[in-house]
Amino acid sequence: MQRVFAIDVLLCPSCGGRMKVIAEISDKRVARKMLEHVGLSSDVPEQWPARGPPESAASFRCLDDEQRAPDDENNPAPNVE
Repeated sequence: MQRVFAIDVLLCPSCGGRMKVIAEISDKRVARKMLEHVGLSSDVPEQWPARGPPESAASFRCLDDEQRAPDDENNPAPNVE
């Protein structure tokens, strides 16, 4: 979390002191019971629908494509500065 999101998960939000890990909960039944005890949902959230590709493959060009001479007068090469 620190490297990716710059979030220090061991920093206490109340006092700013350092916290330490005292347990790891790996049993699903225990985790569900603990979440429900503190009033949090233990249900698995619904997945969002998948996104389509960002653009068609034809819209992606390589740098080499931009540096090539135009094929004809109707399709000139882009002006790259």
